[in-house]
Amino acid sequence: MATLADLQAFLGDGVAGMYPDAVLQEVLDSETSAQAGRCRTSTPLPAPLEQALLRRCQRALALKAIPLGMTDLGGESTAYVPSRDPEIRRLEAPYRKYGF
Repeated sequence: MATLADLQAFLGDGVAGMYPDAVLQEVLDSETSAQAGRCRTSTPLPAPLEQALLRRCQRALALKAIPLGMTDLGGESTAYVPSRDPEIRRLEAPYRKYGF
């Protein structure tokens, strides 16, 4: 199972340092629960699921900075954060629960 230290290492000092440990732990707990609802998980997590979990956390933290899920690129351009991350989907695909 991914730990707070794993998440901090994955994010790097620059990003992890922007958030208190309590916020990082809250995101980790929330995304662990979300992943367990979507995937067949076990302890310890297989490496692809652990990587997907850490990426889920990274994405959730990025979305905290842009609550509407979009960012102004200057001028009349706007970029939206996609609702699904292709790398997370790829890593979780073999472990997905179906029929729920």
